Amino acid sequence: MERDRHTEEQKLFTALLERAARDTEAGRGTPCYTSTLIEKRPEFSKREAAYPVGMMANVAILTTGSPLRTFLLAMALHPRWQNAMGAEIDSALGEEDRL
Repeated sequence: MERDRHTEEQKLFTALLERAARDTEAGRGTPCYTSTLIEKRPEFSKREAAYPVGMMANVAILTTGSPLRTFLLAMALHPRWQNAMGAEIDSALGEEDRL
């Protein structure tokens, strides 16, 4: 089971690195952590280069997803606070450009 997860993770991380490399080579990439790593890639194997890229994606997902999940859980558990929280968000962000 863990070996399967690791194999899938390795495929994903490598695919992300390869996509970024194609975008960079085509001039569509923007300067970022991944493009810098690609430029220095001759110093690293594909696997060594892919893991930092993938782990950065994991970190981004977790640091964004966790607070959002906590907020949604709090709103589900305490519905009486939804209007107050909505008003606070509107006062900070405005009501104009809502999704």
